[in-house]
Amino acid sequence: MKNIKYIIGLLVLIAVSCSKPLTDEQKNADSILLKQIHEYTLNADGSMDYRYYHQRQFNSYMSFHRLYGETFVVYNPKFQSFKVSKSETTMADGKKVQSPENAFNEVLPFQAADAPAYNHLREMVITHVGLEIGAVVELDYTLHSDAGFTPFFAEKQLLNESSPIKELEVMVKVPKGESLNYFFVNQNDNIRFNKSTKGNFDIYTWKANELRARSNEPNQVEGYTDYQTLLFSNVDLANSVRILKDALTKDFSLDKSMESLLKRKSKDWDLVEEIRAYVAKNMNSYWVSPRYAGYQFRNPNEVWASNGGTEAEKAMLLASLLTKAGFEANLALAAYPQYLSPEVGCPMVFDKYLVKVDINGETKFIKAIDDRSEVPGARAMLSVADDISSIEFKPVEKPDIRAHLQAQLNFEKDESVLCEGTISFSNYNKDKGLLTDVPSAMLSTTNKPDDGGQKVIAFEFAKVKAQTIDNYISYSFPRIAQGIAMANLRELPTDRVTRLELPGAIDELYEYVVKIPKGFELVSPEYNEVLENEFGRVSITFEWANGELKVSRHLVLKNGIVPVEAFTQFRELIGLWMDSNLNRVLIKQI
Repeated sequence: MKNIKYIIGLLVLIAVSCSKPLTDEQKNADSILLKQIHEYTLNADGSMDYRYYHQRQFNSYMSFHRLYGETFVVYNPKFQSFKVSKSETTMADGKKVQSPENAFNEVLPFQAADAPAYNHLREMVITHVGLEIGAVVELDYTLHSDAGFTPFFAEKQLLNESSPIKELEVMVKVPKGESLNYFFVNQNDNIRFNKSTKGNFDIYTWKANELRARSNEPNQVEGYTDYQTLLFSNVDLANSVRILKDALTKDFSLDKSMESLLKRKSKDWDLVEEIRAYVAKNMNSYWVSPRYAGYQFRNPNEVWASNGGTEAEKAMLLASLLTKAGFEANLALAAYPQYLSPEVGCPMVFDKYLVKVDINGETKFIKAIDDRSEVPGARAMLSVADDISSIEFKPVEKPDIRAHLQAQLNFEKDESVLCEGTISFSNYNKDKGLLTDVPSAMLSTTNKPDDGGQKVIAFEFAKVKAQTIDNYISYSFPRIAQGIAMANLRELPTDRVTRLELPGAIDELYEYVVKIPKGFELVSPEYNEVLENEFGRVSITFEWANGELKVSRHLVLKNGIVPVEAFTQFRELIGLWMDSNLNRVLIKQI
């Protein structure tokens, strides 16, 4: 009886809230945003208001126990004030429950933990009450920012949420006659635009229906650039970069506590790395977004004295230290080109702060924090010493990755493997390793003369244990670490809704010669297969001759991005390539 009540209540709520039936995605989602509103207002006095409103429907226990039972809003009380206008739950039977006073709790944001300079930040935790399957939470709050808190009026709004959205509205209000520049990434016909004037404000409105949720699929294109994003600003890109550069240019003076770091015996890139490692690893990193500080930054001496800073602050310090050490070093801003437009200046697009270092014609971008992000990855770079005209507004092209491994493997009597060979690379990064599944401590390498522009490295390793089961010995072939292995692919589903990103176009060739010891025989069968389609080619050969097993494995993938419509072809190729039986040799004791 209780379940029937829930179902009836749910149907009533859907009928009231939705003019159209639920899509398949919405029916299966843990939660649906029946309605969502983002409203941005630039007031005549320079202050700003952000109003957020939603109606969220809960469809599973996971949705309110783990995912959306609370709402979190971070703000800076020195310059911002926060107000909740409505927080109410309509339960499945239609009963309305108002959030009590103790549902609103102000805490220190986790980003500001162990960051004394930012301990004044606050996070409002709104705990939603009366939650059950079929309940709908209505939340309405406003965040007011004082004039001067941020250098200008701008925002980067990713429209796709972790839940599907039934009805979305984004409204931007500026004083009448005030310029507003904007553009969309991945705009489609579903998004409707209107400009109007009401009172003293020009109002820009975008509306959309049936927005899909962000996917959790792995290997998506970097930076959420495949999703729908609105960017707007009242200044252009050149002015926004100039203002940001001014905020990031601070005086710096060397003191005695820094001298031992800068006067080490190392030279060139080795010294750069020692200084970088000190700043990145020995100094605390504050994970506070620049927007919570209004894009104001402490100077490098303050960062050094406090032994910690945000990514941008530590990058400023690192650039200053390297300059004092005699290097040509400048702080650099990083942004995905898809989010850049000459007309729209939005500081939120610069999501990484790095240091550009030039030594004897070689340029590197280095990090002042320790994280796992690629440097610079698919981002465009702009040094504070560079002109805005140096920015590329088109996506960074992925490299053509060509690699060729030739190796001889000998099985030892103690069931270990000895291997020696060479690898040639079109692209090689010494920091990313050479082979997978072979501990670096067991690997010996030697640089060989380049071959036609290819980097060539000889390697050998010994005493790597094979897998033994009864009288059988199995050994998986060594694989190049800087090829398709960088994609870290696992089992692939039959369908995909987002594009899949690879390290680049791939041409990866392996040629193994396997020596079988006396007293053993080969179990792996001879094999010869070629699979080719419009996206690429795989060929695998196992050939037994003259007491040796010769194995050839060749993978060609024509593009570093796999479109959704090409995923089936890609999956066929990778399915064959990743077959574990075709990636190993199996022998048996006679």
